[in-house]
Amino acid sequence: MAEEITQETFLAFLRQPHHFEEERSAFSTWLCGVARRQLWKRLERDERFVELDDSKEPVEAPSSDAPDQWFSRKEAIEMVRKGIDELPLLLKEVIILCELEEMTYPQASLILAVPIGTVRSRLHRAKVRLATLLSPVPAGAEKGIRP
Repeated sequence: MAEEITQETFLAFLRQPHHFEEERSAFSTWLCGVARRQLWKRLERDERFVELDDSKEPVEAPSSDAPDQWFSRKEAIEMVRKGIDELPLLLKEVIILCELEEMTYPQASLILAVPIGTVRSRLHRAKVRLATLLSPVPAGAEKGIRP
């Protein structure tokens, strides 16, 4: 699907190159926005979402870490990944763009086609929800016992 979306993105640019406004954003930022819209169209058309499974990538332990530290870090990364997967799509998009891809608010705003304030509020909500998802459950809380 990624290859098809990439192809459709560049075809969309080739069909209407005048839509890119150099003074508004970098070409790469604008192109990410086009790719996002192409993906949304595709998902609406297919009415399904295919999760990317990159867990098959080999991961080597850094030589400076002790094995127990490496496994703890690997577990933490997996927990964060699962937490992000549980977020609603609108919150997931903004946290991936701003935190993982390290895009600025204006860049994310252009890609998501929303005001900068919306990016900020979604990012805040995503962080709060992610913190809640990742917080440890107090002992007995899963059985309804109050501390």
